[in-house]
Amino acid sequence: MVKYTKLALAINIVVFSLIFLLHLFRIVSNYSAKFGNWIVPMWVSYLALIALAFLIYINYKAL
Repeated sequence: MVKYTKLALAINIVVFSLIFLLHLFRIVSNYSAKFGNWIVPMWVSYLALIALAFLIYINYKAL
């Protein structure tokens, strides 16, 4: 069971890291994200970076 838990944590770290990099790219390149008529504010990416960094840290610490 522990083997699968470590695998799940490693997968979480990879997925969260990829999403983190996408948000970081959006901030650095000043890319405008749009869903329908709604333009996503840049602060959403800043908030996502903080949340994802926390999730990556917690998963890495548990690994």
